[in-house]
Amino acid sequence: MAGWTKALASPAFLSSAPSTSSQPRDCPIVDRDSTRDLQTRSTCSRNFFANHAKVISETGVCLMPTFLSLPEKASSIAGSVNALLLTMLAVGFFFVIWIALLAFKAMLSGEEAKKEPPSDKDRTVPKWWSLGASLVILLFFFWSSFVYLNNIKVPEDVEDVILVAKHWVWKFQHTPEGQGEIDELHVAVGQPVRLIMTSQDTTHSIFVPSFMQQQDILPGKFTAMWFTVTKAGEYPFYTTQYSGTGYTKMAGKIIAMEPEAYQAWLTGKPVGQPPAEGGLAAEGEQLFTELGCGGCHADQDTPVAPTLHGIYGQESALADGSTVTVDDDYLRESILDPHAKLVEGYGPVMPVTYGDLTDAQLNALIAYIKSLSGVAPEEG
Repeated sequence: MAGWTKALASPAFLSSAPSTSSQPRDCPIVDRDSTRDLQTRSTCSRNFFANHAKVISETGVCLMPTFLSLPEKASSIAGSVNALLLTMLAVGFFFVIWIALLAFKAMLSGEEAKKEPPSDKDRTVPKWWSLGASLVILLFFFWSSFVYLNNIKVPEDVEDVILVAKHWVWKFQHTPEGQGEIDELHVAVGQPVRLIMTSQDTTHSIFVPSFMQQQDILPGKFTAMWFTVTKAGEYPFYTTQYSGTGYTKMAGKIIAMEPEAYQAWLTGKPVGQPPAEGGLAAEGEQLFTELGCGGCHADQDTPVAPTLHGIYGQESALADGSTVTVDDDYLRESILDPHAKLVEGYGPVMPVTYGDLTDAQLNALIAYIKSLSGVAPEEG
């Protein structure tokens, strides 16, 4: 907006504003058949061309900061993509304005179009224009191909992260035994990261403006996108695919940390979970982390899952209007068949993939969940 305000206030733009008279002062009404008047129109055309070329150039300079206000470059390929994009915009802007000015000049020159076929000499200029345009197109083709091919080559030391998209949540799981996250992804600066993505419901799309990268996410298929963050900070990402009335809620952020801080975060305890007691509860805590349960079940209720803190022994309202006491049997059933008794206010988003857990693993998970409510597990 500031660029437009400055452009409209430029001297060249103000001098080109229409006058109160019906005809511009330097362009009187002329007779097409008069040689003298044709010369007058030619002079008027040159004045028009020069004045408006100045207007266009000053406007372009004033608007340049607006077009250059792209998101902060924070990935290894963002700079090359930005350079390609800005060059294409600049070249396209130049050709559009130049052709428009040539058209205005021709219309105001007063010259009659030649009725005889053009000579070979008259065809020289169009040939050079065609050759120049072809070279520009080829330049952009090879340049964009280089950027694309450079982006699809995945480094050998890449760190894989599983991303599952669903209404209206992004669920990240660091592999092979890392932490789970909801709507946030922690990464290390300088470490290549590859997102292996799928959808649980419909087509989604992730777009990270600061990385200049976007990738569709399809149900029943896997797609991938990799990046290397170059500076620490928080970088928002969004969905660019309409997937329902709540798709605008599908926003999150990538948190880039220095390598030492990232390793401390990655090997630490899931956020908000107090230390478990030793023995069975400690085994359950480790399994809870490995399965990525903390990505949904945090220390407070999230939009996708209730907290597990302080729930043992309490009455819980269910989606069907009934209530249930949270005991060992209910916890076991909720792990094996999470859609059987849904907590009020939550949908069936928990994956049904824990049926192969052994009794020992189930007992360990239950013991850990009980420890979150201050209940000592029964050993034995």
